[in-house]
Amino acid sequence: MITAKNVRHDYKIEQEEGNEKFFRALDDISLEIRKGSFIAILGHNGSGKSTFAKHLNGFLFPTAGSIVVNGIETTDTEHIWELRKNVGMVFQNPDNQIIGSVVEEDTAFGPENLGVPSEEIQFVVDEALSSVRMQAYAKHSPNKLSGGQKQRIAIAGVLAMKPSCIVFDEPTAMLDPSGRKEVLKTIKRLNREGITTILITHYMEEAIAADHIFVIEQGKIALEGNPQQIFSQVEKMKALGLDVPQAAELAYRLKQDGYALTGQELTMEEMVEVLCRLR
Repeated sequence: MITAKNVRHDYKIEQEEGNEKFFRALDDISLEIRKGSFIAILGHNGSGKSTFAKHLNGFLFPTAGSIVVNGIETTDTEHIWELRKNVGMVFQNPDNQIIGSVVEEDTAFGPENLGVPSEEIQFVVDEALSSVRMQAYAKHSPNKLSGGQKQRIAIAGVLAMKPSCIVFDEPTAMLDPSGRKEVLKTIKRLNREGITTILITHYMEEAIAADHIFVIEQGKIALEGNPQQIFSQVEKMKALGLDVPQAAELAYRLKQDGYALTGQELTMEEMVEVLCRLR
């Protein structure tokens, strides 16, 4: 569905006496994302992961290289709205994405601007709110909702535009544990329903559910693989300034001490099962 080839992005950061200075946020990024997959992108602040995300629906254009989404090159401005209909974005602060004073009005904003006939909009809104389990709040003010509920309304607003892919740019960063859990549950369910999912996150436990992980460092892909392959490389992840899930850390330490673990245990449930066998 998505192919990135040798993507580079430079930000202009300073201009003195006619001399321009640039910061290279992305440096020769190449990857492929298949339709219906769940991709996690990891990296510390400033690594380039959010910059890459903003290229996927034309918020930013590459300085060099190319990104093609469903056959549309992101720099093709004649098809920019078709591209943005294909790839929805959900950001970390839902207050920056919710603009309506009533939940169902906010969810209807996208379809209205896409020219969806008025007689169809109510059906689209109901369907989107149902997908995120928020139909009971259709008449509520978003201001009275919890952080997790607001984020689900933001997701509904994107779903109403019928995207085939959604990019979640640190969607749980501002939420408490309860809000994080409900939003992540929604993300997983949408992926199971066939929506290509790209999750950018600081929380390693959230990436366990991914089919494939890309770790970005200084604008380059430093590591890639499935969750077991990535999180079993504890020392490499720490060298990149990143943690691993707690279960993976424990498995790594026990393996170092000579216990018969694979080092690929990622969840506490897996660790309990392994420790019971060892006992």
